[in-house]
Amino acid sequence: MLVLSFLVMNPLPNELVLEVAKHAAAGSQAEYRSWLLLSRGWYHAVRLVCLGHVPVSLFSSRAVDSFLALLEKYPNIASFVHHLWIPASNKADIAIARACTHLVSLACQSRILESISSMPTFLHTSLRELTIMTVWSPWERVLFAPHALQLCAQITHLRHFEGLPPDFPTNQLSSLQYLSFASFIYRDFIMKHVARLGDMTALESIVVTTSWQKDTSAMRPQTLAKALQAIDRRLKVVHTLKAFTELGAWLDRSRLERCLWSVARPDTIVAVGPPQRSDYDALCT
Repeated sequence: MLVLSFLVMNPLPNELVLEVAKHAAAGSQAEYRSWLLLSRGWYHAVRLVCLGHVPVSLFSSRAVDSFLALLEKYPNIASFVHHLWIPASNKADIAIARACTHLVSLACQSRILESISSMPTFLHTSLRELTIMTVWSPWERVLFAPHALQLCAQITHLRHFEGLPPDFPTNQLSSLQYLSFASFIYRDFIMKHVARLGDMTALESIVVTTSWQKDTSAMRPQTLAKALQAIDRRLKVVHTLKAFTELGAWLDRSRLERCLWSVARPDTIVAVGPPQRSDYDALCT
């Protein structure tokens, strides 16, 4: 709202104002709504253009049904949705994911990945970043989908809520550059996971998140970080504070702000908490 007040007092060219609107939409759903309510003219100017910058998160069945009804009424809206967080995998959830074919980042259950990879024609060719919420064998059914190889080959960023699953497709994820997963920080445990990644030549960064309390460890963070680097030079650890949430990490990444891969350091263990901005409100809640 402060941005809108400033613009009222200091008129700028429409092109520049539109860029400001895009930036605001990426950071706050409340700001996006404010732009829509500014005037009828700005509603039509920013409604679709800025939607591509809004991280859309759908947490309730009511939100899912509402958003699906919107897409059914205005099908062209789906192509402007670039970032989608959808925790469930019911019929309506799957319909939304299948409709939003221009997604760049997607956080979902593996059942949704299986569905979009089983469409007659693979349309999600812009999808590059995945957050997988399924913990147990998330890839097993996905890899049997007709377009699974194409999906896997285009993914560059991947976050698993838990440690690497047994069915992790190291060979198929040929473009993966950034990987992150949660784990206990035990040497043997970490080595078991990382040993499977040795042949992934495109992989540049492996960030392991843990809720381990660094103040209770006998080993200094710098010493522990060095020991983990000896396992794999790509390996870094991020300590997640109580305020940390997976949604918050995903929001920061979708806004191209400080994310797990950008804050992690090879020489020490960095702590992360809530997202950079306090606005958690979803577009549909």
